Amino acid sequence: MNVEYAFLCDYAESGNKLTAVGIGIDSIYAEVVPALHMQLFAVLALKFTLNETQRMRAFEMHVQDADAKDIIPPLTGNLDIQAPADGMSYRTHRIVNGLYGLKLEQFGDYQVSWLIDGNEVHALHFRVTQRSITPKA
Repeated sequence: MNVEYAFLCDYAESGNKLTAVGIGIDSIYAEVVPALHMQLFAVLALKFTLNETQRMRAFEMHVQDADAKDIIPPLTGNLDIQAPADGMSYRTHRIVNGLYGLKLEQFGDYQVSWLIDGNEVHALHFRVTQRSITPKA
């Protein structure tokens, strides 16, 4: 199993093809904390070889602060990795998770991490940065 790509973005949906908007988020700006980020999508694509398919895989996704504390309950489930199409030697499985109303308690570093069968396969980091408050004229 290999990670093909992973990113944070404003919006994503997956069908036969992946559609994503605002790809590559690594900073969220807020005037004050706690801050509420209304919508963030976490996308991960994994490539499974033929001998890694036709089985269930345990899945977890964590969103953590700089102290490695989960800021939302971990997202968990099972992935049913199907056999590749005829003539193909691999299967790509995309995971798209929408995070709504994400409460960010402090400025600083955060991470989104994905685990398959209990092993971390990838992590993305982002930071919450203070935006200066512009006085109204």
